[in-house]
Amino acid sequence: MACPASRPRRGASSSRWRIAASVGGACREPAGRVAVMIFSIAVTVGLVLYQRHVVRRTGSIAVSADELHYRSDVVLNGGVILALVLGSALELPLLDPLFGAAICIWIVYSAVRLVRLSLFQLMDHELGDDAREKIRAIAQSHPDVAAAHDLRTRVAGPTAFIQIHIEMDGSLSLVRAHEISDAVEAKLRSAYPNVEIMIHQDPEGIEEPRSGFSRRVAAR
Repeated sequence: MACPASRPRRGASSSRWRIAASVGGACREPAGRVAVMIFSIAVTVGLVLYQRHVVRRTGSIAVSADELHYRSDVVLNGGVILALVLGSALELPLLDPLFGAAICIWIVYSAVRLVRLSLFQLMDHELGDDAREKIRAIAQSHPDVAAAHDLRTRVAGPTAFIQIHIEMDGSLSLVRAHEISDAVEAKLRSAYPNVEIMIHQDPEGIEEPRSGFSRRVAAR
């Protein structure tokens, strides 16, 4: 917080000057500086906690970057307070630049990690092998699904896309096949909330070109 250094311009009210002078006096006192910084840290911590909650729910890189900005403020202010207290108690003025250098390294590390995550989200990619096996296991867990094949996945930003073929008894009615497909989709959406799902229904035993991976993976 900036401390007022001079009297106000001509015409300013004396009450405004008294308020500014009192704040300035608090700023010039070590205890006043620390109190102002602690208040600032408390408010910023509340904002950081809320932003982390939003990031967990949405996976937003933009909010994550903003959260890093405010988290850096918290760490920086906390480091300044700690350096002031320890520097005064131990009479070690070198603590201040050491704390500053450590915080700078942490900020650079966090920024690099955030940039890597941003690039990873900007470039479409496939879900990992564990996730793909889990998806196939969920699809095949339905008692009326004989097998699952041709699973294709893609992640673009915070949204994932799942496309899968499921095999069912060929004598089932179209309505029943649709109900089974909806049930499988509901299970997949429960495990992966932010997904777009497309399920193709195949009669069991019909031969068609398939992807190279195994048609059936045992549920774990």
